[in-house]
Amino acid sequence: MSTSPQLHILVGTTGDTALHAAQAAAKVLDGYFASIVITLLGEAHGIGLFGSGSDSGSPNRVPAEAGIGKAYIVCSSTYGHGNVPDNAQAFLASFDLEPAYLGHVRYGLMALGDSSYGETYGAGARLIDAKLQDVGAQRVGDIFEHDAASDVDADEAAALWATTWASAWQ
Repeated sequence: MSTSPQLHILVGTTGDTALHAAQAAAKVLDGYFASIVITLLGEAHGIGLFGSGSDSGSPNRVPAEAGIGKAYIVCSSTYGHGNVPDNAQAFLASFDLEPAYLGHVRYGLMALGDSSYGETYGAGARLIDAKLQDVGAQRVGDIFEHDAASDVDADEAAALWATTWASAWQ
């Protein structure tokens, strides 16, 4: 049932919860995409991985065509009071350091957090979401939200969300 695009799941995590949720989603999405690559945001080399459409000479820049025909999911936990995890700090900063138009990018969003932190619950992923939308990327489907304070298993919830996200993607 593979319908061709490659899926990149980008993970910002302090522990392993976000990574495990991303892996659970990937298992469900395996039949929907030609291949799936899970990358920790600390290894993502900035927004250039999406393809920027400009050649600034930066080693992180790749042509916009490199991002076309690919799907993305950003999965991030929240650290402290509404921040992205340490491994996602440089990625988030790259939106300001390497401005680019990403209108060709479509992505899903997985936000993990703890509702006992109130207003900053799930804010790490939402910071990345806001940066992506600011540069023209288009979020597809509903946002996956997982509350660490709940009894709901993050992996099971991510797997259920992945099915509905795949339908929205197509």
